Amino acid sequence: MFLAVGDLFGVAESTAHIIFQDVCKAIVGCLYDRLVYLPRNLQEWSQELENFLANWEFPCVGAWDGFHVYISTKLKNFYSYKKRYSVTNMGFIGYNKRFMWAAVGAPGSTHDSRLLRSCGIYSEIESGHVLPNRSLNLDPYGEIPFTTVGDSAFPNHSWLLKPYKEGTRITKQRYFNRRLCSARVVSEHAHGVLKGRWRILYKKTDCHLDNISLVIMTCIALHNLCIHRSDPCNPRWRLQVNELNLIRNGDAPAEDGNTTREAIANWLWDIREERNAVP
Repeated sequence: MFLAVGDLFGVAESTAHIIFQDVCKAIVGCLYDRLVYLPRNLQEWSQELENFLANWEFPCVGAWDGFHVYISTKLKNFYSYKKRYSVTNMGFIGYNKRFMWAAVGAPGSTHDSRLLRSCGIYSEIESGHVLPNRSLNLDPYGEIPFTTVGDSAFPNHSWLLKPYKEGTRITKQRYFNRRLCSARVVSEHAHGVLKGRWRILYKKTDCHLDNISLVIMTCIALHNLCIHRSDPCNPRWRLQVNELNLIRNGDAPAEDGNTTREAIANWLWDIREERNAVP
């Protein structure tokens, strides 16, 4: 890669590599924290919730998912389930495919659930320091906390919902899974757009293992910059959303993930039945 770039600009391969590294460091140092951030107040969290409801009819504020970047190494712990050497990365994605948080550069053999548990954000969410202390009233099925979604690889919490077991015969649970997957697809789209824009992440990269995290962080920052500058990838369709019924939580004990999941499943199923009843 650096040999070809060096030839194009009339510089040595080593010089092209040094310039590339310097530019990546400058982008991450100046832009990463300004562009990759969690919602900063209740209004921004509510905006995430409103847009997930409007676009995918699911009451969540973000989606978790991991993605792999293939690398040139033969270290055993970087050999992934994809039968290739890679680093595992994870993003927490907003409704508009923006990375609100990311962890990069873990060995490819690292499971998504293990990677999330090893990150500081996991303990911070568990201790109530990230998501707003608010509930959404799903009348008549009670209140649910602000929650996020992930695939079946993740643990089930009140703040992180995963699908019911694949192959469930309960129609309501199958419908819940379909709605959850439609909300979670923003993470897959974000990873696809990220690799589509920055092709260095698409195929096996020649970057040294010590530099791959810097390169991935640079691409994520530039991805978010494109979105901030009105990226053309807009949602395919929108729905009208009524005013959110948010309630300040007291000191009541937190519900478990199954209770939250069941309340949402019942609420979604009622909406579906009401629509089907309309002549």
